[in-house]
Amino acid sequence: MSRVAMLLALTILGSAVLCAGQVTVAVAPIPNPLSITLDQTTQEAMITESTKTVVGFTGNITVQMVKGQRVTVTLIPSVDTGWASEVAPSEMLFTGNDPLPFSVNVTVPENQAAARVGMLSVEARCTEAGMEFTAQSSANITVRPYYRLMIESDEPYIEIAPGGTAHFTVKVWNVGNSVDTFDLGIVELERLAKDGWEVSLGSNELRAIPANDYRTVNITARSPQDQDTDVYKSESVAITLKATSRGASGRGETISQSFPVMVHITGASMQAVGLVFGEVAAVVIIIAVVAFTVFYRYRRMKRRKSILGKQESEAEKGQ
Repeated sequence: MSRVAMLLALTILGSAVLCAGQVTVAVAPIPNPLSITLDQTTQEAMITESTKTVVGFTGNITVQMVKGQRVTVTLIPSVDTGWASEVAPSEMLFTGNDPLPFSVNVTVPENQAAARVGMLSVEARCTEAGMEFTAQSSANITVRPYYRLMIESDEPYIEIAPGGTAHFTVKVWNVGNSVDTFDLGIVELERLAKDGWEVSLGSNELRAIPANDYRTVNITARSPQDQDTDVYKSESVAITLKATSRGASGRGETISQSFPVMVHITGASMQAVGLVFGEVAAVVIIIAVVAFTVFYRYRRMKRRKSILGKQESEAEKGQ
């Protein structure tokens, strides 16, 4: 006879009360022989926007039984968020009171919100003496924050005249799964200043941006101008914005991105080009006139000498 059946028989005989010629039997509750425990009560899921992860748990099951008894226990895992879970083994055969181990894996999908909690529940079931017994153990899985950012601009290229000013509007996206603040700066700002550029940011930080949202920042860039000349060569200069995740920095990580906007200086103005062309053309015309005059005088002198020579020859013949 199994231990559970013996307990059932003893509890029936436990209390008898005579009332109105009838015997009322009070049956004491039968203790649950099944117990289950998980070794971990909480764990973090480290995912990214494109990478899922598997969180593993271990545990033990014990069945209180008499020697020689055989009990089969079935395990059923589930997660209240709907995340996939599997247990191994799913059935366990007990022939004694020693605990048997099991393991559970929960797959947490990618792109989950930070601090989202999924509750893992593992239920154990067995049948003994025609009665079904269950036991349950649970643990929490918390999604760990990850930090990502992206920078873009609808107009990352602007042409200006020498001494002109370019105005850029840049979007900085929080593509992580948690609220984040971004620190902003211009790369090699000192070098740009030495080259005569005046570059300024609308803000040095963008605070508390929710996941999958963005904030804008303005960049103003004024190109250098030499007061002594109106003639400039055409050139393009990159002004690079760098954004760094403060949330990642607080965790000892470095998550940042750099984004260049391009300023193209168009060179000399049309007025300056016209003046230069006019001056060059005038010089060319003067040179041409002088050359023509010299050549004309040379030809005239040569022709005059030729005529005089003929006249002298004829005079000599006449004598």
